Amino acid sequence: MSKWYKFYICEFVNTKHKTRKYDDCFLKFGITHHMDVLKRFDPKVDDGYIKNYQDWKIFPKYSKVLYSYNEAKKLEDYYNKVLYPNPGPNKVWVENYFNLEDNNYYDNCSGITELRLFTRKQANYVVMNAYKMLSKDDVEQKRIIREELKVAV
Repeated sequence: MSKWYKFYICEFVNTKHKTRKYDDCFLKFGITHHMDVLKRFDPKVDDGYIKNYQDWKIFPKYSKVLYSYNEAKKLEDYYNKVLYPNPGPNKVWVENYFNLEDNNYYDNCSGITELRLFTRKQANYVVMNAYKMLSKDDVEQKRIIREELKVAV
């Protein structure tokens, strides 16, 4: 069990289907026990998630280290249930958005149901505000954990 967790914001870009508007942007808010957020989506890393993201490029935009699962889950829930709830204006059913005939097309992509749709300007604002909430202690915690990981390897 990890001694820390990471809350993250990732941008998902679909490489197979075009967005309806040029500035539509998908964000996912989540938590992981990986220091490298992209390992959460890597099919070579077996951590119990179904990972089938061949239609997607995933870009980490923000992360914050938290020292308990409950803290991390609370932050994830704040983004997914309070700021951008389901149902809500940012919640999107990806298959419907892309007008796919199969409403279960992305069932093998764990976390796709948690995507939120924003304009590019809105997405930038979301990420910018997340960074504004980071304290100097948060930045120092990230540095310490990176150093611990280097020593462990």
